[in-house]
Order: sequence, then C-alpha cells, then structure tokens
Amino acid sequence: MSYLFYRFYRAALFIRKGGDPELRASLFLSISIGMNVYSAWQIYISLFQQNKTSVSIPILVVFMIILMIVIYFLFHFKEKYLIIVDRFSNETQRDRAIGIIIAYLYVITTLVLLFYAKYLQFS
Repeated sequence: MSYLFYRFYRAALFIRKGGDPELRASLFLSISIGMNVYSAWQIYISLFQQNKTSVSIPILVVFMIILMIVIYFLFHFKEKYLIIVDRFSNETQRDRAIGIIIAYLYVITTLVLLFYAKYLQFS
C-alpha cells in the first residue's frame, strides 16, 4: 500500500506542483480503497445473499471517515510519507515503468469493479 501511495503522490505532483501532494495522494488512496470495499461488499450481497439492496450511505460515510483516519496515521503522522518518498524515489526506470503500469491497472480494476457492483445492484 505504501508503493501505491507513492505512485499517487507522484501523480499529484505531476498534476499540480504546489499544494499538498501528500494530502491529495491520501485522499485518492482512501477513495480507491473505499470504492474497492464497497464493490466487494455489494458483489457479496448480490451474489451470495440474493439481496438486491445496497450498502447504506451512513455506513459508507462512517467507513470512509475511519479509513481516512487510518491512512492519516499510516502516512502523515510524524510525516511518514517522507520516508516512503525517500524509499521509492531511487527506483530504476524499469521499476518505475512497472509501478506505473500496476497503478494504472489498480485504478482501472477499481473502476470496473465499481461499475460491476452497481450493475449487480440493479439487475
């Protein structure tokens, strides 16, 4: 998860140089993990419980708040993100290319699972 945070951090720096890229990376990581958990839960409900209801919004909001707090303590508390950036900043060109491909695949898979979960909810 720390490498994925690093990839999101680098993407946040690429998109906009100023601001707080570590906060944007944390937000994107929280949202993507939240979407994955939602998708997995919705797929479980639809396939195994034969219940076509969805996860309630208040539960999702509470889960996302808890997830953001956990990610804060994993990456921001005592500026741990600097250690992660230093650890991965010396990667080779080949490792960087593989990491970018893996990050793209993660984002694409997250979106596909989200759309599939919503499709199962309505069918």
